[in-house]
Amino acid sequence: MKIILTGATGVLGSHIMYEILELFITNKIDGKLFIIARNKGKSSALDRINELLSSSYTPKIIKEKGIEKLHEYIKIIDTDLATIQDTFSNQIKGAYFIHSAGYVNLSTNEEQRERIFDENTKITKSLFNIFHPFIKKFIYIGTRIFFWNPKRNNC
Repeated sequence: MKIILTGATGVLGSHIMYEILELFITNKIDGKLFIIARNKGKSSALDRINELLSSSYTPKIIKEKGIEKLHEYIKIIDTDLATIQDTFSNQIKGAYFIHSAGYVNLSTNEEQRERIFDENTKITKSLFNIFHPFIKKFIYIGTRIFFWNPKRNNC
């Protein structure tokens, strides 16, 4: 089983990563989890994932496996989603793609919210267009809060 995951360094994505790894371990699944992540500051994508695999939030079954053993299940693709290229399609053929990454801004500024929404939409469409020929299923997990505005009659 092959699964591609974006957003693994976020709150929701990290828990999805934990669940997938626990599934592989407990069911002895010969699987590969491709994690698309980017560096942030001085921390590489690998450093960021390793930190999550050894944090106080990491489930016990995963911690007990040890980082070295966990990396037998993981392949980290160190890139930014906005600039991702199809350089690994031969490795992911037949994979499930879980896209849970996105830019977040909790501002109440309507213009900022629209800009973030547009950017997330553009990246999600791009990912789907690049990878849909190679994958089994594309799952998108996103957040978008709609507020009803009586002046605009929307929700």
